[in-house]
Amino acid sequence: MPLLPNRCQAGPLFRGFGFLASPAQGGYSRPMQRASAVFLDLVDLSWPLRPDMPLFPGDPPLEFQRLGALETHGYLSHLVRLPAHSGTHMDAPGHVLAGGAMLADLPLSRFAGPGALLDLRGRADLAVTAADLSPHLPGLRAQAPAFALLRTGDEARWGQSEYFTHGAHLTPEAAALLAGLDLSGVGLDAGSADPLDAADLPAHKALLGAGTLIVENLRNLEALPARGFHFFCLPVLGGDGSPVRAAALVAGATA
Repeated sequence: MPLLPNRCQAGPLFRGFGFLASPAQGGYSRPMQRASAVFLDLVDLSWPLRPDMPLFPGDPPLEFQRLGALETHGYLSHLVRLPAHSGTHMDAPGHVLAGGAMLADLPLSRFAGPGALLDLRGRADLAVTAADLSPHLPGLRAQAPAFALLRTGDEARWGQSEYFTHGAHLTPEAAALLAGLDLSGVGLDAGSADPLDAADLPAHKALLGAGTLIVENLRNLEALPARGFHFFCLPVLGGDGSPVRAAALVAGATA
């Protein structure tokens, strides 16, 4: 049984309204009545939570225990047990830093904002290095997005054991570079910002130490443009980490 639906339907939103937008930031502000309509695609970037879903090595599986049945109680209800860092999820600073902020300590505005997509599939190794990021830096600094989403290509390995044990990750230098960009968050279509054998978690500490949230296990990044979209990653829990419903609003045609 999925805890989250597998897809969002895309379609016309806010029919009869236009939006005042900042092309440099890919965002929008208040609606303005006019004759034309703006069409926005809502792209689902989250993996559905299921009992048999892939999990980080050592994490217990998700459990769904029925509490109420339609036949006997008149309603259907379940108790759900899951690790806080299950599926598409967000890491808070308190995940790796003593005294670091938990998700409940952060304003809702930290979980949404203009996004930029970095296509890093052509790199030489599993690790994303500072050199891999360098060609993208001028655009990032000019655009000043709230979120940088890294398309590593690891989504294609979701469900394989190597996805977590030998997956894409950031070098400490790459993480430090991203941490210096004043981002709200960095997201990636991989299992962790650090490799499995990095006991001291340097990428996590560099990013979270700078207040940059980490979103792991994204999917469907191929549906996003390089810029001009609004990213959302709303946590369910308020602790050191939480599953998120990650999505993006992408501008489409006008009518």
